Amino acid sequence: MCLIFGFCGTSYFGLQSQKALAGESNTQLLTVSDVLRSALLQSGAIAESNFSPLSRTKWTIASRTDKGVHAARAAVSFKMETLNSQLETADLLQPLASGMQA
Repeated sequence: MCLIFGFCGTSYFGLQSQKALAGESNTQLLTVSDVLRSALLQSGAIAESNFSPLSRTKWTIASRTDKGVHAARAAVSFKMETLNSQLETADLLQPLASGMQA
C-alpha cells in the first residue's frame, strides 16, 4: 500500500524514526513515522506481531524532514494486513484518522 499524507511537524523530531542522541533520557524521539505507524497499528492495518522491526512490513518512506519541518505531501509504502471486507468499505479509514490525532 502507498499512503500519501501531509503533516505539521512542529512537535516532531522529523519524519523518519530515530534514536535519541547520547545523553537524552528518551531512547526514542517522537517522529511523524512513529505516530503514523502507531495509528496504523491501532486501526488494524498493521498486525501487532508485525509492528517491529520495520522490515516486517517493508516500511519505506519516500522523503525526509528535519525537526519541526512541515510537509504538504509525503509518502510511505508498506505491506498491509486486512480482511477483504475491510477493503470493500471505508471502515478501515475511520480508526486510522482518529489514531492520528496528536
